[in-house]
Amino acid sequence: MTLKFIISAFILIVVLVSIGYWAGLQNFFLAAIADPSAKLFEKISLDRLVLNQVREFKVLAQKNRDLELYQQELLSRLARLEELDKENEFLRRSLNIKVPPSFTKIHGSIFSLSSAPSGFQVLLNKGSNDGVAVEDIVITNEQVLVGIVQEVQPSFSKVKLTNSPGSEIMGRILGASTTGIVQGNADGFLHFELIVEGEDIKEGDVVVSSGRDNFPASLILGKVEHIQSDGGTLFQDVRIKPAFEYFTGRVIIFHHQ
Repeated sequence: MTLKFIISAFILIVVLVSIGYWAGLQNFFLAAIADPSAKLFEKISLDRLVLNQVREFKVLAQKNRDLELYQQELLSRLARLEELDKENEFLRRSLNIKVPPSFTKIHGSIFSLSSAPSGFQVLLNKGSNDGVAVEDIVITNEQVLVGIVQEVQPSFSKVKLTNSPGSEIMGRILGASTTGIVQGNADGFLHFELIVEGEDIKEGDVVVSSGRDNFPASLILGKVEHIQSDGGTLFQDVRIKPAFEYFTGRVIIFHHQ
């Protein structure tokens, strides 16, 4: 029985080969075997491509972060250079300011502005550790009077501005002999007191310190903005716009020796 089966199978194969069917069956079986391998190879290739793309994305992301950090470093360097330029310019200009004999000069900066019930205040980045004391005088590089030191801490100081209520400075009109008391007011302006009718004064005049008190002479206080004369009173109402603008920046401190 087995021999007959083998002989029959052999004859069948010979017939199939002779008529061309054997090659088709062979291709069918080979394709059936190769197809899963091809799909597996394709999947492995796709996974490898995705993995390579992820790696490239990580590399690009890291390069982008490095570039951002480098850009920030350049900006920081530029800011430091700009700050040094400003500091050098400030120091060069401050050399032209003559310090009165009874004062020494300290360089500082304003870093905060505030309005309190007692008046307008600024904070300096210099304190008792730097030699600053109460009643020291603060001016800008343009010799504009900012105010006087009211309170001192080791590392900072509070400065009462010239336009604060209770502030008084002996002043005069630049280029004229008109003098009086310049007082601060809650409205934020300075007021020129004791200016009698007929005095040589007009809107637009510059008011400076006279030097007849504890303040050095010729510090700029402001500009006359309004003059009101009632006719029935002895003194005029003279309002001055302060020359000091609220800002954060460098100042000079005149310390009483």
